[in-house]
Amino acid sequence: MWAFKFLLLQVALWTIGATFAQDLPYKKEITDGKEYYLYQVESGEGLYSVCRKFNVSQEDILRNNKDAENGLRNGQTLRIPTKKSIAKVDESGYFFHTIDQGETLGSIALMYGVTTASIKKLNPEADRNIKIGFTLKIPQTVRAQEAANLENYQYHTISPRETLFSLTQKYNVSIQDILNSNPGLSASTFQVGKVVRINVAKGSKYNKSTETADDEYIQYTVQNNESMFSICRKFNISADSLLLLNPNLRNGFHSGVIIRVPMPKTANKESEKESEITDTNQNKKAEGETPISINQETLKVALLLPFMVDEKGEESAKLSRRFIEYYEGLMLALDKLKNEGISVDLHVYDTGSETKSISKILRSTDLTNANLIIGPVFNEHISQVSKLAKEQKIPIIIPFTSKNDDVLSNPNIVQINTPHSYLYAGAAQMFSKKFKGYQIIFLEELNKVEDKAEFISALKTELKRRAMVYKTFVAKNGDDYEQVVSMLSTSQENIIVPTSGSLNDIKEIVPSLQSVAMNNPSIKISLFGYPEWQTYIKDYLDAFHYLNTYIYSTFFANSTASDYKEFATQFHYWYQRELINSYPKYGLLGFDTGLYFIKSLATTGNNFDKNVFNKGYHGIQTGFSLERVNNWGGLINKNVYLINYGRNYEITKLISDK
Repeated sequence: MWAFKFLLLQVALWTIGATFAQDLPYKKEITDGKEYYLYQVESGEGLYSVCRKFNVSQEDILRNNKDAENGLRNGQTLRIPTKKSIAKVDESGYFFHTIDQGETLGSIALMYGVTTASIKKLNPEADRNIKIGFTLKIPQTVRAQEAANLENYQYHTISPRETLFSLTQKYNVSIQDILNSNPGLSASTFQVGKVVRINVAKGSKYNKSTETADDEYIQYTVQNNESMFSICRKFNISADSLLLLNPNLRNGFHSGVIIRVPMPKTANKESEKESEITDTNQNKKAEGETPISINQETLKVALLLPFMVDEKGEESAKLSRRFIEYYEGLMLALDKLKNEGISVDLHVYDTGSETKSISKILRSTDLTNANLIIGPVFNEHISQVSKLAKEQKIPIIIPFTSKNDDVLSNPNIVQINTPHSYLYAGAAQMFSKKFKGYQIIFLEELNKVEDKAEFISALKTELKRRAMVYKTFVAKNGDDYEQVVSMLSTSQENIIVPTSGSLNDIKEIVPSLQSVAMNNPSIKISLFGYPEWQTYIKDYLDAFHYLNTYIYSTFFANSTASDYKEFATQFHYWYQRELINSYPKYGLLGFDTGLYFIKSLATTGNNFDKNVFNKGYHGIQTGFSLERVNNWGGLINKNVYLINYGRNYEITKLISDK
């Protein structure tokens, strides 16, 4: 018997070896005595997935495909070195993260609770090689078993052919445990190369022997003429939840196929009846997914802003006026919502200055019972309020700061003001698409520290990734800007990008470029500028139009548009004054955020990244394109506008097509 088992083991080992050694079904070529597969990149594939498919390293691919350094393109042909035997890589101490647009080494480290130094140790090139689509090794940092009562997560990179069900078997956790740990998980985010987190403490308590398959899903055989839609209707589930358990359904739907249909756990018949109409990741307020009907009770909204009515000083007074204007804009939104049948009970709190304690506010029952929290402003306050929001599963809208790190780990946070790294990456992408074929010239001043260095770095990186050539004109002082004419092209359009956006530099750059354009009418010149330039419109509008100026921004309000005029008229009627000239305009920000999120909450629930308004929604000043930073974190607004003050005196708002 022992000999028979040994023989079976030998056969199994031979079979495994043959699997690795056999040829894959791709064309091959031999170059310089070396054999390569010729592989055509499929839609959505990145370096990580190709590496896993062929069991090769990133270095193997990049060494033989120089054009892959800037990312992979659909249909691109890669030369993959063949390997006769592949040793399995020990990945027990780390997992893989594929770099997404706008991510930095610092944000990735914060996302996983590790240090940048530990990432650099595993990735020596990380300092110089942070590019979209590249993969990083991230160290696993699982707490000791005695800390199991705390959040104790292991991160897992999704491999080809893995399913949600296979992860439950691998880590001895339930489907619901995985969904609870990854509120943003859906069929669209459960992809090869994406990361999910596993609560290992849950795994230690989970006993599969006490659960039947019916607690998680049922097996169902697809009948003739059935479609995904009809099955979803039959079981009252979403297509998203069905695809999570059956990712192979993306490739087709056929009769006779056995599929897994998610079934929510139920404690009794009454709760079972309530659960039947929802999917497993949307059936409880504890998951933060409960839709609220317009016909139900009044929505409770808490507004936390630093009105600073009791604080002295000009700076405090200036901030106070802006936040009062935000409140006033929000009140106009509530008035509009009231006319649409949506009732709101608004509780307003003055958080005071950044150093002022808000512990008393946090103890308020009106705050803990809120359906939605808007604010606060300062990071110190946000960190405290976000803990409460996370515990109580209350969505919290952060309209102002773009520098909050809590969004990386709190699924309840929605950050409206796009973080700089994401904004710069989005603006750079729009620039590269819009100005392909232009002569690109960066305008800088000698020995001067430029205030837009971070954006310029992101833009140059994107231009290099797309193999777009650019030039740099260095002025010795402000009087030299007109000399840029020597670098302008007469055969193609020119786009000029100053490396500074300050008002002092505008005073020198804009008149100089306008003079060049007037003296050289046959040369086409366009100017590229920055979000804060919107506050200089009053003084430079004619010049911006003459120079065909483009400005990137998260926010944009066109004062000539009908919706802006209507709002401005109503604002003046209510408050007997004009909007403050600021970027952004706080009254409009209060109106747009209040109208969008409260209406969304009332009609579709707090599932803001999946609600019906999310696709192509643009307010008077603010557009909303919400995406989760990861499967367990919050939402950030990735909306970017490119505003053109055209030569014909028209103002056009271009929207990213990402």
